[in-house]
Amino acid sequence: MIFIRKLKNINYIVLGIVLGTVVLLCLTLVSSKIFNKSENGLTAELMHIVVTHDDGTTDYYDSNMIGKTRKNDIILASVQLPANPHDGNYSLFSSAYNNVVTVRFQEQILFSYGEEAYKNGNQIGNVFICADIPDEAWGDIIEIELKNVDYSTVESIMPIEIYRSSERNMYLLNGTKVIYYMSIMFLVACGIALIPLMFWKHNDLLRNRGLVLILFIASTMMWSMGYQRLFFITEGNSPLICNLEYVGISMSSPSFCLFMFETETGKRIKKILSIELNFFLILFVACALLNSFTVNFHYCRTLPLIHISIIIVLLTVVIYFIIESSPKDQYAKSFRTGTIVFTMFVLVDMVAYYLKTNGIISESIALIPFGLFAYLLILSVSYINYIVEFMISFKDKERLQKLAYTDGMTGVSNRRACLDQIEKLNTVSSYGIVFVDVNNLKLANDKYSHDEGDKLICLMAESLSSSFGNKCFIGRYGGDEFIICLESAKDIRNEIDKKINSFQNILREVNDKHIFPFEVSAACGYALSNENPGKNADEILGIADYNMYENKKKMKEKK
Repeated sequence: MIFIRKLKNINYIVLGIVLGTVVLLCLTLVSSKIFNKSENGLTAELMHIVVTHDDGTTDYYDSNMIGKTRKNDIILASVQLPANPHDGNYSLFSSAYNNVVTVRFQEQILFSYGEEAYKNGNQIGNVFICADIPDEAWGDIIEIELKNVDYSTVESIMPIEIYRSSERNMYLLNGTKVIYYMSIMFLVACGIALIPLMFWKHNDLLRNRGLVLILFIASTMMWSMGYQRLFFITEGNSPLICNLEYVGISMSSPSFCLFMFETETGKRIKKILSIELNFFLILFVACALLNSFTVNFHYCRTLPLIHISIIIVLLTVVIYFIIESSPKDQYAKSFRTGTIVFTMFVLVDMVAYYLKTNGIISESIALIPFGLFAYLLILSVSYINYIVEFMISFKDKERLQKLAYTDGMTGVSNRRACLDQIEKLNTVSSYGIVFVDVNNLKLANDKYSHDEGDKLICLMAESLSSSFGNKCFIGRYGGDEFIICLESAKDIRNEIDKKINSFQNILREVNDKHIFPFEVSAACGYALSNENPGKNADEILGIADYNMYENKKKMKEKK
């Protein structure tokens, strides 16, 4: 697919999605006030629940577990408050899903949410209930009313808790501090890691793997935080919470496909994943458009399709792991290990949920969030190790390349590097080539020893480096020949003249100090690309060589 083949084109899309999410969460985190549970929380007793159906019939329940409700049903839960503890202000905390919520004490409304969102056609989503308890309500009954205004079903009333609160806008963590802080840690790390990855030029595979891993982590965290009701900590009750959660779960399948596409190397699996990825992206865009431009459509209506897409991806992964041999790529191996670990957590959690729903055990621990964090941690650590290994090999390669392209005696580039540089200049619009020939090298070698000749060559290299600077390419083209390449779009002739004069001044200072027992000099000639249109870099070098010999003749005539 074209989308997959041009993976670099989505780098900035990934950047926008992830950075947008991280910035949003960080901003809401800064403006939030986290409610800390006090150890002396009070017990609220659920007295009874009355469900009034649309046809006028009613059902009565004595526990928080009720039968599945339908659209337009009204659930009324009566809660018995304890006696007034007289040691501070308290609030009643609970949560509901996709229902208009009203908390009353007699005729006084203590909390309400969802009516306006429903009238505006917005999905209500998770509702965080935070109702201040008035003094006169202690020891009496508070009623919690849920109106089922959508097709979503309610099967139970969430636990009702009472804790001390000093301010209205303090939100409850519901015992999930560890998961919350780990989620923020992952998301902030994603935001920090994005910047260097965007400008990484040494290895496209490493960069792309990092980008899709970040996208996978960000989308997974968005879903997980919404599912665990962690957005309540930072954003109160708003459609934004619901949208973030469903965007996260909707993007989990395509981001996982993209992640696996970059991790695995098999052609067959890549082709299957490319088809799945494009289908999931089309599904996501369609759902987003329907949710944004229609009144009666919400993300949760597509949950069955999203669940099917996740099952398809997992089946693809499991089947592929079974039929394909273990990869040689260590990063791909870690991906498989993490997937297996996460799958085990999911299986154990499913078994525990089955045992609980069948009355075999009373409580079960939600292992999927911890399995997810373990999975992402394995992938993150593996990727960091992948980067470290690459950097070590890159430094070794860089060192060997430097040795291969550096003149051992002078430290400037050697002839091989010069030839490569000349080839590269064919892609540059404006440049100049300077050809330098050292005078009296034969005299130095024959009369004063080769050590003196080597000393002269090293002096020339140092002088050229000092005059032309680090931005110019300087290389030893032959025994006593050097070339300098300058790239510039402005007054390049004037720039070269200044640098050659600086070089000649250095040689004159050497002669004034009598460092050598003979006169030190060099002939220089140069040619410019913009003055020789239609000629390639090799031909420009030939012109610079010719101009150097003309300069050499003039120097001999002066003597």
